[in-house]
Amino acid sequence: MKGRSDPGPHADAKYATIFEHSAVSLWEEDLSRLRSKLHEMKTTGNFSLRAHLAAHPEFVREAVGLRDVTDVNLATLHLFEADRKEQLLGPLPQALDAVSLAAFSDTILAIDEGKTDIEAESTALTLKGKKLSLIVKTHIPLADAGYPRMIVSLIDITARKQAEDELRTAKEFAENLIHTANVMVLGLDLDGRVTIFNTAAEQITGYARTELLNRSWFETVVPKERYPEVWREFEKVTH
Repeated sequence: MKGRSDPGPHADAKYATIFEHSAVSLWEEDLSRLRSKLHEMKTTGNFSLRAHLAAHPEFVREAVGLRDVTDVNLATLHLFEADRKEQLLGPLPQALDAVSLAAFSDTILAIDEGKTDIEAESTALTLKGKKLSLIVKTHIPLADAGYPRMIVSLIDITARKQAEDELRTAKEFAENLIHTANVMVLGLDLDGRVTIFNTAAEQITGYARTELLNRSWFETVVPKERYPEVWREFEKVTH
């Protein structure tokens, strides 16, 4: 029986090609300095990293600087507006906001607790200062793994986040217009329940918005048994 052949350099070349030409941003990181720091901290007695991070959130920035980027792929250069890999290699940058600090904190805890795969939303800045919104998927090798490098993949969701922010802003603007309008604005769902009731409507009807929201307009304000023609017209346009 033939034994399994050693994949040798061809396998290395294959995986290097997959890494380099992946459509998503990939980062390879050396955790040895961070692992050494965490091990050193644990030798001081009854140590809890989670409690330490809660008491000393500034440690997250120190820990980030102990993560050394050893390789990135072509998609990363494009995403971070870099001309060459050397611009992104070495210790991670320290320009962190609250979102990215929280994501890095979760990663540090995962390393300490022996977790191997985590996912979180985070933010980052390109070399030209553009803010990115990202989904970060991280594979953390165990300390004694044959391949000790951490692999981080970044999925760019900046356009989606911007669209969500624009939609939220437009919704808030529309709601403000409705509630400040000098005319009565009433919105009903297909079953006749009140969904929109502005300030002018409150003043005209004498009902408070909280009294009518999600209640039937026809059973509360315009009883269908008293005004059947109104109910019939409503049914015509909604069914």
